[in-house]
Amino acid sequence: MDNVKVICPLCEAGELIFKTSPWTYCYKEHDFVLEDIEFAECTSCHSELILPDQSRRNEARIRDEHRKIDGLLTSIDITQLKKHFHLTESQASQIFGSLDFSKYETGEQIQNK
Repeated sequence: MDNVKVICPLCEAGELIFKTSPWTYCYKEHDFVLEDIEFAECTSCHSELILPDQSRRNEARIRDEHRKIDGLLTSIDITQLKKHFHLTESQASQIFGSLDFSKYETGEQIQNK
């Protein structure tokens, strides 16, 4: 959110400052740290919150780590394969058996083995 002033929805007085921080997670008894989890902090009330767009990006990062642990392709791997083989969205959907292949690329969903 470059150069966009966002007012805190909690106190309605302060401005939100966008930050990242490392967070530790555990999935199937595997601990992992994501260095760039996004959040915002209010300059007035000092509340920390995660906005919807930040939440979607954070969740996609978490799902990619889950994919790695499960031995699956990450969203970046899937996008690179699609580009490497010059696949259309329709072709990729047929290969991966998904009607909404783009959700694998954006990290919104985890594919089956």
